[in-house]
Amino acid sequence: EMIYHHQHEILTGSGERLMIAWSNTLNRDSNGDITGITSIGTDVTARHAAEQELEQSRSTVRTLVDALPEALILVDRETRILAANSTFVRRPNKGMHQVTGSRLEDLFSAEVARERRTQIEQVFSSGRPLVFSDKRDLWRFEHHLGPVSRIDGSVEAVARSEEHTSELQSPNT
Repeated sequence: EMIYHHQHEILTGSGERLMIAWSNTLNRDSNGDITGITSIGTDVTARHAAEQELEQSRSTVRTLVDALPEALILVDRETRILAANSTFVRRPNKGMHQVTGSRLEDLFSAEVARERRTQIEQVFSSGRPLVFSDKRDLWRFEHHLGPVSRIDGSVEAVARSEEHTSELQSPNT
């Protein structure tokens, strides 16, 4: 018994458009010959509309996040990057697919990765945001780390933004 699933829009006699999910089963006789098809259609118009709205919302948020000049990432407890914006991806000169799923240790020096891990763990443990500044080479940065909480209040990830807070300085300043 083979079951086929597909979904498409139909136009009702009243002119209403409905999205229908179909499940089709081949009916066979005792010899295995096809004798018919049983089709069951379910109105999934509301679900389909919600999925389209969610996809549009995700696209809007992605556009907004990628428009920011600050580098943004979302990391789990093992410092694995769950999401990043295009500003963050440009800094190590990698593609989004190379950054997403990698760990901070894969992208930063051992010292910087170790410092970031400690700060991220602090946010996981306290459940509170953390703001700090640091200097690398000739640049000064301000970092904002914030907990991303589950419904039960436990922290499931940490969002981190990094902003340049100074212009390029000479080595003597």
